[in-house]
Amino acid sequence: MARSFGIAVHESRFSVIAPPDVDTSDEDDEGWVTRSRGKKDKKPLTLGAGSRTNGASSKPAIVSKTSVKNAKRRAKKKNQQTTMESSSFESWAEKDEAITDKAFEEDMKEALLRSLMDAKREEAEKLKEEEFINSSVTGQEQQSASKKGVKMSLHEFLQSDAASPGAAAGSFLPQDNKTVSEPQLAQVKTDSHFFSNIESEVKSELMKEKKRIDHVSNTGSKKQAGEPVRVAQLLNKLEQKEATIREQTLELEKVQDEMKEVKFRNQVLCKILSKGEFSTKQELLEQIEELTADKTELSQEIERLVSELEQERSKNKSLQIVINKLQQSKH
Repeated sequence: MARSFGIAVHESRFSVIAPPDVDTSDEDDEGWVTRSRGKKDKKPLTLGAGSRTNGASSKPAIVSKTSVKNAKRRAKKKNQQTTMESSSFESWAEKDEAITDKAFEEDMKEALLRSLMDAKREEAEKLKEEEFINSSVTGQEQQSASKKGVKMSLHEFLQSDAASPGAAAGSFLPQDNKTVSEPQLAQVKTDSHFFSNIESEVKSELMKEKKRIDHVSNTGSKKQAGEPVRVAQLLNKLEQKEATIREQTLELEKVQDEMKEVKFRNQVLCKILSKGEFSTKQELLEQIEELTADKTELSQEIERLVSELEQERSKNKSLQIVINKLQQSKH
C-alpha cells in the first residue's frame, strides 16, 4: 500500500545508536577490582603511603572494610547509571517508533487525499472534454444547416468578405463556444466521516504490516528451530544409505569373484571339450577309413562271388542240356 501511493518510509533516528557499553566494576573477595570493559586488569586496593612501593622494603597496606564498602557503593552507582541509560535508550526507541508511525499515518492520509483529488480532477477533465466535443458537433451541424439553407454566388461572397472580414470569419466559428462554460474543478467535499475513515484505513494498513512482519519473523524462527531436526534426519538417512551402499558394494565384489571363478571353470571346460572333440574326430575318421576299406573288400568279394555264380549257372545249363540229350538218346 505504501509503495503504490509513493510514501517515503521514515527510518528510526535512533536505529544507528547502540546502547552504551556497560562499565561495571566487580571486586573479588580478596579486594581485587576487575573492570569489564576491555581487558580485565586486577589492581589491589591500597590506602595511603602503604600502597606505594619503594624498592623491596615497602609492603602494601591491608585493605580496610570501609574501602571495600566504598568500592561496592561505587559499583552499585555505576550499575544504576547503566540501567538508567539502557532504560532511557528504550524510551527513546519507543518515542522514535511512535514518531515514525505518526509520520506514516500522515503520509497515508496525504496520499489518500491526493488520490481523491486526482480522481475528481480526472472526472472534471472528462466532463469538460465531453462538453467540448458535444458543442463542436452541434456547431458543425448548425454550420452545415446554414450552408445548405443559404446559397450565394461567388461575387456576393467576395463582397461580403470585403465588407466585414471579421464577421465572415466569425460566422465560421462555432457559435455555441460562447455559451460553453468551462467546468470548474470539483472541490472535495469534506464529510464528517471522511477523516475518520482515512484514519481507520491507515490503522488497518499499519496493523496488517505489523502482522506481516511478525508472521515473517515467526516463520523464520520456526524454520531456524526446525532446521537442526531436519539436518539430523537427513544425516540419519545419509548414514543409512551409506550403509546400504557398503553392503551392496560387498555383495558386488563377491559376485565379481564368483564370476571370475565361473569364467575360469568355463575356460577349462572349453579346453577339455575341444581336446575331446579333436580326439573323437580322429577316432571317427579312422573308423570311417576302416569301414571304407572293408566296404571295398566286400564289394570285391561280391563281384567275385557274382562271377562265380554266373559261371556255376552256365555250367548247370550246360549239364542240363547234356542230361536232356542223354535222356532222349535212351528212349
